[in-house]
Amino acid sequence: MKPSLRELFLAPDALSPANDPLVRLGALHHLHRTGERDQVRRQLEALLRDQDIEALQSADPDVSIFPLHVAVLLAEESSNSGIQWLLSFLKGADPRHQRLGLTALRNCRQFPLAVLLGNAVAAEELESSYRALGGLSAFSDNQAWMLAAKSDRAEVTATLEALKFAVERVKTHVRSDRRLGWGTVITRPVRKAIIGMPYTGFLVVEETAGTLRAVPYQMADLINRDDDAARVTASDLLREPGRTVLVAYDADDHSRARAVYALPFAATRDTGKLMARLALSGEGVSVGVVAYKRESRGGQRYRLVTAKGLTDVGFDNAGRIEVGACALLHATSARPFFTRFSLYNEDRGAVLQAFFTSSPDHYAVVIGMFELSGGAANALILNPHSGVKELLRVTSEIRLGTPAFWEVGKEGKVYATLFTDQSVQARCGTCFDTGYRVCATCSGTGRAKCSKCGGSGKSQCGTCEGTGERTSDCRACHGKGDCGNCGGTATFVLSCKSCDGTGRYADSGRPCKRCGGQGTFLGTCRVCTNGPQPHGKCPHCQGSGLYRQVCRNCGGTGRRDCNRCRASGIGPCDTCNGTLVSRCGCGGRAGVRLRALTRGS
Repeated sequence: MKPSLRELFLAPDALSPANDPLVRLGALHHLHRTGERDQVRRQLEALLRDQDIEALQSADPDVSIFPLHVAVLLAEESSNSGIQWLLSFLKGADPRHQRLGLTALRNCRQFPLAVLLGNAVAAEELESSYRALGGLSAFSDNQAWMLAAKSDRAEVTATLEALKFAVERVKTHVRSDRRLGWGTVITRPVRKAIIGMPYTGFLVVEETAGTLRAVPYQMADLINRDDDAARVTASDLLREPGRTVLVAYDADDHSRARAVYALPFAATRDTGKLMARLALSGEGVSVGVVAYKRESRGGQRYRLVTAKGLTDVGFDNAGRIEVGACALLHATSARPFFTRFSLYNEDRGAVLQAFFTSSPDHYAVVIGMFELSGGAANALILNPHSGVKELLRVTSEIRLGTPAFWEVGKEGKVYATLFTDQSVQARCGTCFDTGYRVCATCSGTGRAKCSKCGGSGKSQCGTCEGTGERTSDCRACHGKGDCGNCGGTATFVLSCKSCDGTGRYADSGRPCKRCGGQGTFLGTCRVCTNGPQPHGKCPHCQGSGLYRQVCRNCGGTGRRDCNRCRASGIGPCDTCNGTLVSRCGCGGRAGVRLRALTRGS
């Protein structure tokens, strides 16, 4: 009769090297689950002592599978010798053996520091880096949970300080493409995958110089024990944000986590302020803050802004997103992932301030308030980047200096949304550092005393230039002023009719007595010598060369209704040209400074 698997696993020679490899592995795990703990540990240690590491490294990698399993089970029995054997195996191993050894090391979750080193340190440096941990090299998950159960926080604090010191020493051995550090969990990965979001779990690592970096991780990256022996499942450890972790992660732009160990004994941190710091100056992820929400044809629309000047819009048909809510924008995600965090007052104002500084074309300020016909209140909003202003009807009194989100839509239509819980901290209280103010000449009405007529409603006639007369060249003298008949001499030469201008009589040839033999004689011009004009001058224009008549446009008064103000005396303001705003004498000031308004202020 063929023996059963149980009989094969319990056979005296089940662990013999000559036995079937699968039977050996089955017997090994059966021993781990059924035997007495001390006896199992001694038997596993004996199995490892029989293994020649150099022979294993030179043999086929499959030969190493059994001793690697022995080392992992030994580590699960809280024996540090299993870790020591794995580190010796990895030292000097070729890439094929290293892959198997690192996989085995990653499964030694009873010793989280060793697993972290396996994911952050090169294989040839593992043994020396493990020694650098000193007394913490044998720190186990069981010890971590024993600390969590103690009421004496002094021992917990001392252990944390020792861990921090040890991690700093080990950092000199970390690979160039990896990082090892302390982090704080801000989100736990969701159980159901979301399309377009490969990562929904994020933790924050504080790197050198106080820089915060968001590191994405998945539940598979957690090395906390999650088996039947675990006191609390890894998922429950991360249920609330703020859990302190040790993490090994990539040193590239995406900073993906490779191994994460959540410390069960460390107190949870206040993640609210941490999220505010990450939103302002964090790396690895952009934190979007809901700046405002408003109704649209497609439903409630929200606007996300980031401190780096990025902005996006989305729809909240379920009505679950509130103003100030934080969303994580990772390079690998197609859409934002909303968290349970929200920023209010100063924190939200700081993000808005950074956004407007990075994206000045979206920044606008209320610089004036007007009450138009019908009692409707209108806020004068100005975008200092372009100098364009817009009147926005409001339902309540708005403070001067209220910031606004400025957006130019299709065909130049302006959309402005006011942030009534924020105020601009400005050096100039007139223009609020925009460089533009409500026009001082017209007080923002766009109209003032007409500069053309001086407010009288009558301006100089443009046809006669205020003389009351129209002048043109005299048609008789063509504007010369001289008599057209005599050319200005007052005389003219007449041909003698007696001699036909020859000076002699035709019949006898004697000199003509009438003209004295000249054939011509001078006569007085009857056109210019009769009248008040000087002799030789045109009698029509009195020698001026001009023809004068009363101006028909002004009736000879020289003034007519002002066409600029339409005879009202009030016309477009010359200072602002009707735009309601003019340049401020302070010249403006670069940058944006916001202040959150307290309740009731």
